[in-house]
Amino acid sequence: MNTCQATALPLYSLSHVPPLEQKDESIQQEILSKSIQGWSNNFLENGYREGIDFLHLPFDEKSIEKIKEVAEKMLAFQPTDVIVCGIGGSTQGLKAITGALYGTDNIQKTKIHFAETIDPLSIGSLFALLETHEQQSNFSPLLVVISKSGTTQETLINASLLITYIQKFSKPNERICIISEETSPLTTYAVENNFYHLPVPGVISGRFSTFSAVGLLPAALCGVNIMLLCLGAKHATERLLKNDSEQNPLILHAIHTYLQSKKYPVHTFFFPYPALGGLGNLIRQFYAESLGKIDKKGNCVGIYPSCAYFTTDLHSILQFFLQGSRCTLTTFIEGSPTASYAYNQPIPALLPQQIFDGLNPATIHQQFITAVYEAYIEQQIPFIKIDLGIITPRIVGALITEYMATTVMLGELYDINPFDQPAITLYKKHLHL
Repeated sequence: MNTCQATALPLYSLSHVPPLEQKDESIQQEILSKSIQGWSNNFLENGYREGIDFLHLPFDEKSIEKIKEVAEKMLAFQPTDVIVCGIGGSTQGLKAITGALYGTDNIQKTKIHFAETIDPLSIGSLFALLETHEQQSNFSPLLVVISKSGTTQETLINASLLITYIQKFSKPNERICIISEETSPLTTYAVENNFYHLPVPGVISGRFSTFSAVGLLPAALCGVNIMLLCLGAKHATERLLKNDSEQNPLILHAIHTYLQSKKYPVHTFFFPYPALGGLGNLIRQFYAESLGKIDKKGNCVGIYPSCAYFTTDLHSILQFFLQGSRCTLTTFIEGSPTASYAYNQPIPALLPQQIFDGLNPATIHQQFITAVYEAYIEQQIPFIKIDLGIITPRIVGALITEYMATTVMLGELYDINPFDQPAITLYKKHLHL
């Protein structure tokens, strides 16, 4: 695959991947070219009528203006903390954005908290943390509740606690926003209680809804420039719809991933640092929930996605990648953080055994990454590399969009519906009062 030199977009390249049969590759190109041409013909014409219309979201100026309007009103409270109550697709996109831009230690000006699960320790820990933050004289919390259907049990359970918690602060109704389908019971509840509320298009699956109010409102409340985020998403969409299947890096990436998955059913995404774990979990959800299906011929298909991180996992699972069962195709995602508190001072040697003396962390870190590439090459292990460059909101928006698009293209190649999740009902039918 040729590396794409597009401005402000991820760069894709393949290394040491076994060659594909030209016949197989041509068949897949024909399938995707036909599908993408159909998406392009209908782009921005019919509103939200099918799952692929998630591509419209960053171009939807009317909806984005409404999101900005609500954000501006809620930001008038000068929030110190934003609590996001949701699960799965309702939170993964936001976690990917804030982790990539701010890191994992929540030290940015506006703290963000996620109420996702309902185990006693998670609930108790959240409220204990909020109590410590209450000791600040300027403590000012906001609450965003997200459930597309308005019936997600974990979200309703946590929301019942958190709405009660917010009630003790000034103007509580103006501190809460509900994000759900317009006809959902949760939206009705928001209207009845005079909360802010924003819609989610019903045809957009939760995991593809990051560029709706689901991801954009809480991102804006946390200080993310959502217009730059959407700009990156727009550029990625334009690259996808440029239907040159022989040169388009997204089409080629999807084709290679699909054909190589016949030999490598496990796909590991190796990230440069743990703060990109949110992106890893989002991509993992795209692949697992969208592609793990039964196809029209009755075959169980899909790719098992996993994540790994430099340099921690060099001391845990790298051994398996280099010498274990050759069932894994690795995608290395490179990029440099932009957080103002990223450490860049030279590090002196503590002991003579320390190889690097006087180099900054970025230079040392890249040495470790390069060494792993060389080990893969030495062992003749195939891998894909995606270079993000400097990780800005535009790049994050582009990468999320491009993995959404890749997921849908893989769904086309597997001949399954990438937008549903029919097996989820298998456990829900066993829930009883």
